[in-house]
Amino acid sequence: MLGLACDGCGCVYACDAGAGAVVRIRPTDGTFETVIPGADGAPLDTPNMLAFGPDGSLFVTCSGEDGHPTIVRRRPDGGVERFSDDVRAYPNGCVVTPDGDALLVVESHGQRVVRVPIRGDGSAGPPETICELPDTDPDGIALDEDGALWITRYRPDGLVRIDPSGDVEVVVDDPLARTFDAPTNLAFCGSDRSIAGVANVGDRYLSIGDLGVRGAARHLPEPSW
Repeated sequence: MLGLACDGCGCVYACDAGAGAVVRIRPTDGTFETVIPGADGAPLDTPNMLAFGPDGSLFVTCSGEDGHPTIVRRRPDGGVERFSDDVRAYPNGCVVTPDGDALLVVESHGQRVVRVPIRGDGSAGPPETICELPDTDPDGIALDEDGALWITRYRPDGLVRIDPSGDVEVVVDDPLARTFDAPTNLAFCGSDRSIAGVANVGDRYLSIGDLGVRGAARHLPEPSW
């Protein structure tokens, strides 16, 4: 299991990389079901992270460790389609903008963050580079309520902030892995979204801390499917 997302009903969605699928778990009764078994008749190639849009669309980055990177979308009506094949250098962490007009994606092997427009008909526009992160392996992404992006660096271990103008600030530079150890996904939590939680796969622990900001409100739709 890799990335997680939650909906407005309290269900948890998880990327099942082993099965090439996305599953949904209902904590109230333990129900476990597959909601995205694949795309175009084949399993997803390394489903890695997911994000809801305000209309109930669920976007899934498929990193492509078997050579088929893509981004898949489950539409509000339950249909599954390829959303974009243009983010090819290991699409990883993702988040939908507050107004729902774009999907922001960490392109790990491209060492950059891109913005994929979401058109009015739900289709994808061409990716636009938000910022370059040379000599790093970026992974997770989160938005704060001021519009800044927070990106974890899997290697060299660390955390960067990207302001709305695209300027990059290194907040934590930890090449010896004393604070983080191969940090992956990042999320703001707590009742006021003021606590940052970071998953670390190197030594398998969760870091928490106060970055002095509040996370942007998440999209929590209640899917009908």
